[in-house]
Amino acid sequence: MSARERYLGLDLSLASPGLAVVEIRRGGPSLIHVDTLKTSNRWEEGERFEHIAAWLTCTYYEWGPFVAVAREMSVSS
Repeated sequence: MSARERYLGLDLSLASPGLAVVEIRRGGPSLIHVDTLKTSNRWEEGERFEHIAAWLTCTYYEWGPFVAVAREMSVSS
């Protein structure tokens, strides 16, 4: 393992997605960044996707690179 590894966790939705960046160093894991994004329900679905994509791109450039990206699992009945 390198001296520092970063992981990105995603909670994806069109209305209010969230993310967390966890950094693992020799001393263990640390939560170093959390963020949420609110999109307008008046926007077309494509506009929401574009806004979320831009937000994630900015997150990558500010906090990446990431060793892995994880997202929540879907639960079906």
